[in-house]
Amino acid sequence: MQKGAKIIFMFGENFVSDDAEIKMAWENYNQNSTNSPSMQCLVTGKILPIAKIHSKINGVKDAHTAGASIVTFNAAAFESYGRDGEQNLNAPVSEYAAFAYTTALNDLLFDAEHKKFLGDMTVVYWAEENSTACQDCFMEFLLPSDEEISNKTLNDLMAGIQKQNIIFKGTKLNYDNPFYILGLSPNSGRISIRFFLEKSFGEVVKNISKHYEDLKIIKPEFNKFEYIPLWQILRATVSSKSKDKSASPLMSGAVVRAIMTGTDYPVSLFQNTILRIKAEQSITYEKAAIIKAYLTRNKGRENLMALDENSNDRNYVLGRIFSVFEAIQYAANPGINSTIKDKYFNSACANPDHIFPILQKLSVHHLKKLEKGAKIYFDKQLTNLMNKLELTEKKFSPLTLEEQGIFILGYYHQTQERYKSKGAKENG
Repeated sequence: MQKGAKIIFMFGENFVSDDAEIKMAWENYNQNSTNSPSMQCLVTGKILPIAKIHSKINGVKDAHTAGASIVTFNAAAFESYGRDGEQNLNAPVSEYAAFAYTTALNDLLFDAEHKKFLGDMTVVYWAEENSTACQDCFMEFLLPSDEEISNKTLNDLMAGIQKQNIIFKGTKLNYDNPFYILGLSPNSGRISIRFFLEKSFGEVVKNISKHYEDLKIIKPEFNKFEYIPLWQILRATVSSKSKDKSASPLMSGAVVRAIMTGTDYPVSLFQNTILRIKAEQSITYEKAAIIKAYLTRNKGRENLMALDENSNDRNYVLGRIFSVFEAIQYAANPGINSTIKDKYFNSACANPDHIFPILQKLSVHHLKKLEKGAKIYFDKQLTNLMNKLELTEKKFSPLTLEEQGIFILGYYHQTQERYKSKGAKENG
């Protein structure tokens, strides 16, 4: 027999577990044969025999290989003051409820096809009806894998969600179907619940759809994938040189909760993304998308998807100017390996008033190396952008984190526009 295999008896043509009388007889037998004290169960609210020890949960990533418990009291110091009892009597759950939740959870975790790992977190998800189809749709939507298939599948889903007509691989899914998502993480010999969400299936996929809309930003032409999967979002907050690519467990749980519920993203996602940009001087498509999504959802910012020529936001314009300064340096020194971004980006992003005079002098030096046509082209760009800045002698204080995010988007948009124009010339 295979390890972990299950058997079930039948009575006539039905499973015994589906027979109401047999189930009642079994429960009565269990209740009458136990020596456990009867108390009010925290789960059912009924006076029932309480389970002193709950069965182990298996299948949670990085938890004990023999299984771990969600509820356990293994020392007197952890027991409630004045509670007449020991072990799990301090958090009374009936033997029936303890058996039910541990059996159901172990069964869910045994299903490898519908269990996903996000960092150190194990996520399981299920629906009340047509569960397998809903599970497959949910995970394909949240963590798309195959580029060509997923783009088409996700586009069809996005269109169907707006009409509350969700069709996944030929199966129509009930928009109001109750759907559940549970996140578990190991914690000092126990299992901690990162989150537990209960919503209709339609609400869940609608909130994921909103998440993708918030993430939308101009992307490099070589990137054909229209949607950024969750694992890439979380990995963008981790050092590219780190062996462990797992994001912060607390942040990961908060991000998943924000996506599923349609609420604000955690500030830590924004902070860690900017930290990685400054540490690596690298503004990738994923990092720019995170900043755009955070500022759109949490701060109500608009028109952040692509270059906004009409924006007079000082920090956005400064980011654009920095990109133009870098473009001038590239043009003046073809094949250069290191640019002003490597040396000055962090300082310019945090306190532009101190750094931009230096950058402006450098740009004058670089412009002198250019041919007349290129020089006129860049002069015109800089003049238009400089005119957007307020003419004042007032010195501005260092930029806040939100303002730095706007600066970064200004730089990213302007740079992508430059690559776009360059690609159009090469293909034209």
